[in-house]
Amino acid sequence: MKNQFIRRLFPPKEIATDYWLQTVHSNARITSIVVSFCVAVQFFNLYNLFVLSESKLGTLNNRIYFGFYCSMLFLCILYSISSYMYADNLNRLVKIQCAGFSFWLIWCTALNYYDLIQAGHSVSIVVFVTGLFGTAICIQMVPWYAWINYLFVGGFFIARAFPVLGLGESWNLFIGLIMVLIISYARFSYTIKNIQNRNRIEAIHKELLDKTEALDANLQKYNYILKQTNNIILDWDLERDTAIFTDNWKSLFGLPTEISDFSLWVPPSRFLSAQNWADLTAKLKSASKTGRELEAEALLTDIHGENRWYSFRFKFQTDSHGIRKYGLGYLEDISKHKQEIFRLKSTAKSDPLTGLLNRQGLYEYFQEQLIQKSRDTELAMILLDIDGFKEINDRYGHPCGDQALVHLSQILRKNFRNWDGICRIGGDEFMVVLSLSGDPSILNTKVESLLTRTPKFTWEGHTISLSYSIGVAIWNNDTFETLYKKADLALYAVKHHEKGSYRIYSPGL
Repeated sequence: MKNQFIRRLFPPKEIATDYWLQTVHSNARITSIVVSFCVAVQFFNLYNLFVLSESKLGTLNNRIYFGFYCSMLFLCILYSISSYMYADNLNRLVKIQCAGFSFWLIWCTALNYYDLIQAGHSVSIVVFVTGLFGTAICIQMVPWYAWINYLFVGGFFIARAFPVLGLGESWNLFIGLIMVLIISYARFSYTIKNIQNRNRIEAIHKELLDKTEALDANLQKYNYILKQTNNIILDWDLERDTAIFTDNWKSLFGLPTEISDFSLWVPPSRFLSAQNWADLTAKLKSASKTGRELEAEALLTDIHGENRWYSFRFKFQTDSHGIRKYGLGYLEDISKHKQEIFRLKSTAKSDPLTGLLNRQGLYEYFQEQLIQKSRDTELAMILLDIDGFKEINDRYGHPCGDQALVHLSQILRKNFRNWDGICRIGGDEFMVVLSLSGDPSILNTKVESLLTRTPKFTWEGHTISLSYSIGVAIWNNDTFETLYKKADLALYAVKHHEKGSYRIYSPGL
């Protein structure tokens, strides 16, 4: 158990390089923005110190702050230069980002701690909190390294600042530290799962390409034998501009097996979209000029109105003088392979127990809703967990707990619309993202309707009733994580004051 836990703090060896490549590039994109912002802030601080301050560097306090500002400014510039110099060196970039990650935490901790010591009483701890959550959100590292940094600076700050902050604020800081540790590990876990799922999809796609290439090699070997079992064969006489298809062309699509003036022929829209036809035409022209074999995929509508994926391969044939005389190709039904790829992509975004979206799937749904959002619509996030779920597991066993989760997922599906984003975050925690238009009271109606339901199910002769607490947050230019945090705060308030009810987040909560 101990070894398994330790292994989970490191990326699996088989995907370690992929993990660091994705992580380093992702970090680089966001840290470039953060570093630019930090540089601007430090220049403003120096301007404030030298221009707006009357004492300038005449006091020890101002000189210490001057040291803080200059150290951050210097390290930001050094980080930018180092990242640029070693842009192609993965190992160096990892070390540079790790060092920048640690420095950011230590600098924020030291600055805020100095503020506390100077004030002698409780002051804003926003710098320290920004350091904690900023690094957790902006910079991704392996959990063991991130946790060491978080626990070191967090433990130091809480321990040293406790006499000034008192029990209440110190406790809140401790909760924030735990949340940061969880965020760090969750980001790491989802990155690992996404890379593994992507590799599986790529392997299936490669298998599909290998099979298609193998079939093509066989067709070339036997001079494109027309009597293929299921493939639709196309024989195009360029001089007569007449195309001849095998009989299954007519049986599948209801189109004639011989088409005159084929170069001018445009199929009915029910068979092939205008965009697909334009793409195929462009590729045919390219294959005609280069002499290369055309390879394409197209979604075709058969005689029954069913859409199916086909792989299309075509090659022009020339005479001894290099003049194009004929064209020969075939259509292969690849719907099963496409469905398998689509299934794997869907599996990567869904919870295996309930069939609802998982967190990654809901995150993508949330981003899509932001893109599609109009001025007169709002987004809301509903966070829900089961009251006393642990007692159900302890008393009836985990299979009963799983049944409770499945039962609650069915209730959520009935209570919300088909196009709302319904997700199981993990454990007994569920989340719903929905768009609101018109009357805002619809949100309250939905939540209250959900609370009036007392879902029951039978397990081994026992009737088990479920109750749940709900936290709600309404979007206000929030990121997914920020909105999630607001809903979680509302849920936290419900769990500690009145279980089985709901609260909508407000700044004073």
